[in-house]
Amino acid sequence: MGQGDGAVLFTPERDANERVILIDAGEGDEMHRFLAGRFKGVQTRFQFHAAVLTHPDQDHYAGFESIFNDPRFGFGTVYHSGVVERPEGTQFEKLGGKVKDPATGIEYLGQLAESNEEMLQLFGDPDALGRGRYPRVINAAIRNNDVLNFAMLSTAHGQSENGRSYLPGFAPSNARGYSIEVIAPVVEPDAAGQARLRVSGDYGETKNGHSVVLRLVFGAFSVLFGGDLNARAERLLLAKYGDRPDLIGTKGGLDALPAAAAERQQMVAKARARLQSDVMKVCHHGATDVTDEFLDAVKPASFVISSGDNEGHVHPRPDLLGRLGRMGRGASPVILSTELQRSTRATEDEKLVKALNQQIETYRLSGSAADKAAVDASIALLARDNVDVYGAIYLKTDGQQRDGSVDGSLVGRAAAQAVGF
Repeated sequence: MGQGDGAVLFTPERDANERVILIDAGEGDEMHRFLAGRFKGVQTRFQFHAAVLTHPDQDHYAGFESIFNDPRFGFGTVYHSGVVERPEGTQFEKLGGKVKDPATGIEYLGQLAESNEEMLQLFGDPDALGRGRYPRVINAAIRNNDVLNFAMLSTAHGQSENGRSYLPGFAPSNARGYSIEVIAPVVEPDAAGQARLRVSGDYGETKNGHSVVLRLVFGAFSVLFGGDLNARAERLLLAKYGDRPDLIGTKGGLDALPAAAAERQQMVAKARARLQSDVMKVCHHGATDVTDEFLDAVKPASFVISSGDNEGHVHPRPDLLGRLGRMGRGASPVILSTELQRSTRATEDEKLVKALNQQIETYRLSGSAADKAAVDASIALLARDNVDVYGAIYLKTDGQQRDGSVDGSLVGRAAAQAVGF
């Protein structure tokens, strides 16, 4: 939703048992305005179950600042990837520095923010936030009395069950009828058991590559929320879920997949047993730095791309759209983009036109600067583009499959609603 990426997850329970989880919030105020409208009937405050900041990229987290500052909203837990941008230092120093494993030569981030106490210590002092945006956003959450906790989410941080990590309270044993598994970031413990996330390229690639990736399973229906994964991060996930620890443990082992086609196919097939989903929230707004093998492992019937026009990366990339169509499930997988599913104005607003005519007549008679300014403002409003820059995709399901397709998953019939901001 909006510039960047944001999603709101409403669970299927009713009334007080319903849980609402915010997964990223874009860059501007579109998510805040949507939430203010959606919950305007709430008498006092609305308590979200959780917010998930998938990674510290501004077009995913900056929209949280106005939400955390809104006294109408609280959050039980603010989850993050453990990769946080500290107030001071060079790029990698902000992420906790780098350390090299003496045995393998692989570089890892030096310090993760794993606990609530670490987040409070790093971002609790309003006079020591530096000039970066991320510290301000986290400090806004700290100052919100109804944000109760901060916690890292990863394959080693969450509710552990049968060798898997889940969003706390959403594991199979919680018997909700659905589950939310944490697919990434992938923690590689050191010899002492300390959690580590590897350096996977430059500063931006490392932040993006350790996005929190969630997989929702509700009955026969599943969704993968892909964050800003890139090719190296996807190869790490393929190696982990494709049962190839030899690739994970070798320096440079994730720079390429096995050369032999049979090996690659075997790895993808094993990973698909864990990752396949009916709907995939496409990684990184439709960028091309992804692998066909990861798309093949997820093998969705529907793709959802979150992006806005106000950026210079030309997302989603045309060649990526072709790859999605080729790697998706079925003869014609559905591809939805927030840049396409948005509202337009067929005609100008009659009330605005009438008001402008009245303002012009007033200015003709008075000649005042104030009346001219009013005319100029109305002209600027009417001259705006008739296509809204941002849109939203509305997805609803009862978790059932009918006639071989996933009901409500946009398969066979698109359940997308255009919303303009």
